[in-house]
Amino acid sequence: MHAFGAGHRATVCYRVTMQTNEPKYTLVNTTDDPRVAVYAEMIALLGKAENPAVVLELVLAGLQRLFAPRAFIRLTTRGLAAGEFRVLGLRVAGGKEVMAIHDPADDPAVLPILRGGFVSDLIATPEPKLAHNLDAADDPVFADTFAKFRSVLVVPLHHSGGPQDWNLLFDPRSTAFDSDDLVEAMLRGNLMWSTVNNLAVMEALQQAHAWIQSEVDHIAELQRSLLPDKVPDIPGLSVAAYYDTFDRAGGDYYDFIPLPGEDGERWMIIVADAAGHGPSAAVVVAMLHALLHAYPEAPTSPASVLEYLNSHLKERRVRFAFVTAWLGIYDPASRTLAYARAGHELPFLRRADGLVSKLEGSHGFPLGVLDAVDANDASIQLDTGDTVVLYTDGITETRSPEEKPLGSRGIRRALTKCSGEAQCAVETIQRTVRDHEAGRRPGDDQTVVAFQAV
Repeated sequence: MHAFGAGHRATVCYRVTMQTNEPKYTLVNTTDDPRVAVYAEMIALLGKAENPAVVLELVLAGLQRLFAPRAFIRLTTRGLAAGEFRVLGLRVAGGKEVMAIHDPADDPAVLPILRGGFVSDLIATPEPKLAHNLDAADDPVFADTFAKFRSVLVVPLHHSGGPQDWNLLFDPRSTAFDSDDLVEAMLRGNLMWSTVNNLAVMEALQQAHAWIQSEVDHIAELQRSLLPDKVPDIPGLSVAAYYDTFDRAGGDYYDFIPLPGEDGERWMIIVADAAGHGPSAAVVVAMLHALLHAYPEAPTSPASVLEYLNSHLKERRVRFAFVTAWLGIYDPASRTLAYARAGHELPFLRRADGLVSKLEGSHGFPLGVLDAVDANDASIQLDTGDTVVLYTDGITETRSPEEKPLGSRGIRRALTKCSGEAQCAVETIQRTVRDHEAGRRPGDDQTVVAFQAV
C-alpha cells in the first residue's frame, strides 16, 4: 500500500453494471381472490365520496359482495344507559335491508331505544368479542332476525372517551370466525368509522361556514345600507365618492348629513375608519352611524361632535373598537368649511390653480380609546375650484407586488394629474390605486370622498 503524497496520483476505479430488461420479480395472480377487486373498487369509490351516508353505503355494499351469506347490524349506545342501544342499520343474508342505514348527520334520538337479549350482553363491556354457537331463537329483541345465525363478531367503534357505536357481523355457521377475522373487522370498521366521522365533521363545517358567510353577507348588506345610496345635492359643492370593502363587510364609513338651521341649511361631512375590517368593524360602523344620527342638537363645532361620539364609544367598552374620523361642517352661505380630526389621515386640498397640499390645522386622538379626543376646530374658506379630498388608510397603505405602499405621495401625484373636479379626483385616485396594486388583492377597505366648490 502506498501513502498518498506529493507527486502521487490516485486512480479511482468504477464498477459498470449493464442494464437489462429482464424482470427482477415474479407477479402473483390475484384475480382468483374476489377481495382484491372488491376492496380496490371500494377504495376508489370512497375517495370520491362527499358525505358520510355515501361512505356507509359503499362499504356495506362492498362487504355484502364479499360476505353474501352474512348479516350486519350497526348500533349506537350514545347517551344511553348500560345495556340500551339504538339500531342504526340492519341487513341480513343476501343484502336484504331490514332497516336502512341511519344517516350519521341525523340525530339518532329519533330511533327507538332497545334493551335486553344477547346484543345487550355483548356490548356491556368495551372489548371486541368473538362468539360461537349463538342461539338467538328466544331472543327478546332479535329472535326473528338472527335465529338462523350461529356466530357473531362484535366490533367497537372508538371515539374520544370509549366506544359509542358498534358493528356486529353474523354468520350462519357455528364457528365461522377466528381471531384474524376479528382483527380485520376491527381495523376495517374503525377505519370506515374514522372516514365517516371525518366527512361528517367536514359536512358540518361546510354547513357552518355557509351559514356564517350568509350572516356576513347580511351584515355587509346592512352596513352598505348605512352609506349614502347617492351623493347629495349640496349647494355650492360638487361631490363624488368611492367605496370598496376588503371583505364582504367593511369598517370604512362616510356620510353627508343635512343640518337645518334658522340661518340656512349646513351639511355635516364625515369619513371614518373602524379598526380592522370584516363583520366586527361593520358593527362598530353601525354604532357610529346610530350615534351620529341621534346627535341631540344642531352641532356648531365639529370637535364637540367627535367628543360626543368618543364618550359613547368609550362607555360601551368594546375591545379594539377604536375609530379614526375626520368630520367637517360646511356652510354654503359663507362657503366656510369647519373641521376637526380624530386620529384620521390628513385630507388633501387642491386649489383652483392646481396647487396640492395637506389640509392641516386639526389634530386629536382616535375615538373610543381615551376619555377625551382633545380635537381642535379649524376652518377654511373654499373658493371656486378648490377641492377637498378625504380618504381612509386603505388607500395610502395599498401595496404593490413588491410590498411598496402607495402612501400620501401617491395621492398627491394623482391629484396633480386631474382637473380638480370631484368626480375626476375620485376616479384618478381609484385608477392610481389599481395601477399600484397591479392585480394584487387590497389589504383593507378603501374609501375616497371629494367635494369641490363650484
